[in-house]
Amino acid sequence: MLNVGDEATFSDPVLQRTRRTDVGTTVQVNGHVVLVSALGDFRVTRSLFQGGNIVQAETLDQAGNVSTLNRRARYAATQSAQGFDRKEKS
Repeated sequence: MLNVGDEATFSDPVLQRTRRTDVGTTVQVNGHVVLVSALGDFRVTRSLFQGGNIVQAETLDQAGNVSTLNRRARYAATQSAQGFDRKEKS
């Protein structure tokens, strides 16, 4: 559904995934409705907090079937992202 492995670690604080589902399917991620195109394409963009995050995706198809996927994702900022490798000017 989101192609995110459980316990995946990311160095970017923004999780972005582009996926495809059946036409007419409703998609929600962490309780937010995601727009699905007429072809079934959708894009998910979520901010991750430092440390552990829960990403819950839910789909509802035209037949009324609900699928839920829960994944744990970890955001671990690199030292450069935190500014530790900056050189001071003299």
